[in-house]
Amino acid sequence: MMPTFEGLISTKIFGLDDTFGLSSVLQSGWTSIKSVSQIISENLYVLPSGPPIDDVCTVLFTERLRDLFAAVKQEFDIVLIDAPPVLPIPDARVLGRMADGVILVVRAGQTTREVAHAALRSLIDVRCRVLGTILNYWDPHRFPFGSYEGYYRP
Repeated sequence: MMPTFEGLISTKIFGLDDTFGLSSVLQSGWTSIKSVSQIISENLYVLPSGPPIDDVCTVLFTERLRDLFAAVKQEFDIVLIDAPPVLPIPDARVLGRMADGVILVVRAGQTTREVAHAALRSLIDVRCRVLGTILNYWDPHRFPFGSYEGYYRP
């Protein structure tokens, strides 16, 4: 079984240096992500996003990114990409079209229903395969289990 790869994840989680990452790989022509990723454990490799790119469109809309996705799929069993928010910039939608599936992450108490729906609609509109949603920052003490207060109000 091949190792799992988790790319573009927040460097804060693992305390990684972000001076080299996916943006570096895309601009340099490397084809093996495993050789440039940082090994977190025996079966977990992480590639941070890397330094900002002045003209992201020159990288996002190229065959180089498609080729890299194809190579990564051969190199790892599972590839997770932590992309920027869906609505303000196109990155997540472009990456989502190349992925096997997309999971929309919404923040409890911050992401409104309207914004979540708009993000979902924008992914569907570009033919992303949306697998589901994750609700993060949920505080069960703030909203106790079994509480239906306000549930039926529009």
